Amino acid sequence: KRALAVSKQLTGSQGTWRCRVRAGEGAEAMGLVFQAGPERKQGFACLLTAGGARLETLQGQVLWEDPKCSRQPATEYVLEGVVATDRVAARVLAADGETVLSASPDVPGAESNNARDGRLGVVMCGGAGEFRGGEIE
Repeated sequence: KRALAVSKQLTGSQGTWRCRVRAGEGAEAMGLVFQAGPERKQGFACLLTAGGARLETLQGQVLWEDPKCSRQPATEYVLEGVVATDRVAARVLAADGETVLSASPDVPGAESNNARDGRLGVVMCGGAGEFRGGEIE
């Protein structure tokens, strides 16, 4: 099962969206949700699983994946989503917030994303996780 929560306070249309994550017991996947619409049907997710990292739409379309970047138990990561004019990207960083473990290429996005005000959120699949430090720059 997938649980998704979005903030009403952390909103924006473009920039770098980020949060810190740590998987708990039984977690299958966890991630950063960015530029999410209020109905949670529009937007993107940067997911980290035991099988790799991926960037997908909130409708589940996989835009990029890296099977070499797998989540380790009880390890903190920084997940980033970037929304720029006509493109999106995702990055997985080490806990120091600087060491890049995996990064997607820029993925073309719809022009409607450029001006759409979206929300920052988190997603969890199975088990529990810790999320903190959500921000948009």
